[in-house]
Amino acid sequence: MEKKRSVGVMVFGILALLFSFAYLTEISILSKVLDTKIVVLMGFGFLISGIFLLKLKNWARILFLFTAGAQSLVYIWWNFTVKRDFLEHLVLLFVAILLFLIFYYFFTRPKIKEQFK
Repeated sequence: MEKKRSVGVMVFGILALLFSFAYLTEISILSKVLDTKIVVLMGFGFLISGIFLLKLKNWARILFLFTAGAQSLVYIWWNFTVKRDFLEHLVLLFVAILLFLIFYYFFTRPKIKEQFK
């Protein structure tokens, strides 16, 4: 019997695949700002977690949260290495943290965790 996956899990699985596509196709551009190894690790982290989120594997849920958290930390670090106005830094910092909190909240809800068992 196949497990039923929620629309949210499908959306985040597809979002992870889109993130991986963005990372892996823009390596040459992103490597100018970030280390190539980080870009490749993020790309493959999102690719693997995206594929297996859609197959409801619990380890993929954890990998997605880890990769999204690492992406937020890298983005926050990169944000402060670029010269911008304070308000721009604040807004981008808020967006990075908010995105991770949304991912974390969604994937740690009991109803969602139950789908991955």
